[in-house]
Amino acid sequence: MDKKEQKQLRKKILADFKAGEKRLKGLEPTRENLLELAVHYVKYGKVDKAIDSYERVLKMLADTMASGADNALAGGAERTMAESADNNSTMANILVEVANLHMFISAYDKAEKALLWAREITADNIEVLEALGACYIFKKQYDNALALAINGIELTGGLDARFFVLQAYALDSLGKYKSAEQAFLKALELEPDNEDYKSDLENLKTRMQEV
Repeated sequence: MDKKEQKQLRKKILADFKAGEKRLKGLEPTRENLLELAVHYVKYGKVDKAIDSYERVLKMLADTMASGADNALAGGAERTMAESADNNSTMANILVEVANLHMFISAYDKAEKALLWAREITADNIEVLEALGACYIFKKQYDNALALAINGIELTGGLDARFFVLQAYALDSLGKYKSAEQAFLKALELEPDNEDYKSDLENLKTRMQEV
């Protein structure tokens, strides 16, 4: 692709972004439309705008939950509890998205804050645990990452390879190379065709030979 074609492509991408943004911002700011807007921003690498859209949805959900608490006091508690659980799950999923965006721009403290909030409302959410573990790896809090990996392994019955990989990263960073190797091997038992896991294991073996 020559420079002229590159320029034309950039121009088209920018035009597509602006057209999509204009359309979505022109819609009623419902939860669904704001989520679609956030996804649009993510697609085009507009991280700050995506986070802002997600946080507007989180505020909506928090307001809904506060209103639901008032309704529970007035009766209809069973329905309110079901709605609250659904809102908690939705909020946790959005908080994971927000945290991943923060980690993408190396804002690890903000990512941790979002994920700790998610854990408060959905303690055993697997996606939250995995994302928080990754955040602790980035923050070099390897003991915390290891604890979350073990928690995740227990919660999933040892059937989710991601937590063995998280365990391996933490053990590797703590200098426990043999244990890290065993964790990678366990992950590969579950996902034998995962090339990333194979590469990580080979890199670990290389470092073990150098020690």
